[in-house]
Amino acid sequence: PLRAQTHVRQLKHLALAMAEGSAIEGFESKRVAQLAPALDGLRILIESRWTGTTLVGERIEVRNTTKEGRNLSERSFANPGVMAISFDAD
Repeated sequence: PLRAQTHVRQLKHLALAMAEGSAIEGFESKRVAQLAPALDGLRILIESRWTGTTLVGERIEVRNTTKEGRNLSERSFANPGVMAISFDAD
């Protein structure tokens, strides 16, 4: 339906704005610098957040706090309500 298409289009625009660190119409963006609950030896810092009427996007920094190598996937961060996950090349 049309509403689902609009929602998907909004999600795509949000993901692009988050990747670029830019503003997007209909969303308030702000720097957050807030620690999130740790995930099995990982330090998670919410750097910024984009808040819209129906969607919220967060850009996070993940740091390994152990001396062991880690392999992360999108599945590592999937939770109820999460619609998309993307990793930077860094």
